[in-house]
Amino acid sequence: MGCCEPRAWTDPEGNLVNSFSIVTCGPNDLMKDIHNRMPVILKPENEALWLDRGSQQLLLSYGKLLLARFCL
Repeated sequence: MGCCEPRAWTDPEGNLVNSFSIVTCGPNDLMKDIHNRMPVILKPENEALWLDRGSQQLLLSYGKLLLARFCL
């Protein structure tokens, strides 16, 4: 089972807990004034490499030119 697949486990009190993981990295220039990390975003062409080997070279922040930020 991968770290990003939804998963249930039992806590010490016997309760079933649903959980998942989000892989993070340092922020890019667009996000660094909001938070000190951001989710890793894989390009579609890198998905097979990540799923096959979990390559550490893919754990980089996504380029700021490929993202947008909006106030809500």
